[in-house]
Amino acid sequence: MRTKWEPMLGALVCIVLVGGVASGKTRTEQGSERVSSGGHVEFSIPCKSGFRLTGVGFAAEISTVPPRRSQIGASRLEPETRSSLAVRGSEALGLDKGGSFEAYAYCKRDLRSKVAGSSGSVPGGEVATLEARCSGKRNAIGGGFSAPPAGAGLGEIDGRLLASRRSGKRSWSVSYANLDTDPAAVTTFAICARLGVRQVAGRGVATDFDNRSADAKCSKRRKLISGGFDALVDDGPVSTDFALITRASAQTARKWTTLAANYEPQLGARAPFKSLGYCARRP
Repeated sequence: MRTKWEPMLGALVCIVLVGGVASGKTRTEQGSERVSSGGHVEFSIPCKSGFRLTGVGFAAEISTVPPRRSQIGASRLEPETRSSLAVRGSEALGLDKGGSFEAYAYCKRDLRSKVAGSSGSVPGGEVATLEARCSGKRNAIGGGFSAPPAGAGLGEIDGRLLASRRSGKRSWSVSYANLDTDPAAVTTFAICARLGVRQVAGRGVATDFDNRSADAKCSKRRKLISGGFDALVDDGPVSTDFALITRASAQTARKWTTLAANYEPQLGARAPFKSLGYCARRP
């Protein structure tokens, strides 16, 4: 399943695709662009021939010093095929500063996999969780999402992705906070394969504008193949104190790191979040 989006205005088009990093039967492919204030960037990251996606990640540069604040995030990390990742990054505040946006495709050689997708609508002013489920005996080993571009322009939605995580042996879930009045169409994707994975978690708390870090680390007998994040408090009416996820990516062959900031701290409120890594047994 693939959603077609029209080219966005306001983005500084300057694509830099960086060569992948290989480690045995796995590779990390990377793409990066600079996002202008209030703009969007879109690009694709393919796996090398013979490799297929196991997971996705991203890292966004933010500025937390008023008035030059920026809020850059991922609104699309979609496995558009079994071996290609479609990416969209957005700067939502539309003030006077942009920043860089990076995305990562984690790929494995000779992996027999499929991609499952499920779409739904999140009402305005609500938080909802959508789930994609693998069929047969395939497990969910990674996943991604597609949501409206963040912002206040035509076709844009003021929203925030709160979670992208494995929600069961064969399912992947995405939680989305719709801060707008219009409904938001959101799609969840699960990368499915006959591969056993184990979840590890790290916890953090965002209390102010500064980034806070949480790490999830695989044991020595296992290798990281994908990851996710979870800043969901509850489904239902929108609250203002959510952790804004600014990075969710692999840092080493065994460690997944998630960074988060609290962009709207209310009287010192705490915004908890989790860093989630998915680990497969080493050959």
